[in-house]
Amino acid sequence: MISAVRLRRYWMSQGDSEERAIAKAVKQAVGMMASSGTPPEKLYELFDELEKACRAFKSMLKEIIKGRR
Repeated sequence: MISAVRLRRYWMSQGDSEERAIAKAVKQAVGMMASSGTPPEKLYELFDELEKACRAFKSMLKEIIKGRR
């Protein structure tokens, strides 16, 4: 996941549009995950957990930002 974010930024710095950079980054990151040997079902579960964690972090940060105003 972190590699995909970094790769997206890299491809954009090389002149790709955001859409193209995302497509290339995701393709590369999926390749890395596939080569790890982890079953796709397990990866799906992991991303589901990460999605939930991201929502919780965003919610907490939103409250912190509101508290500063």
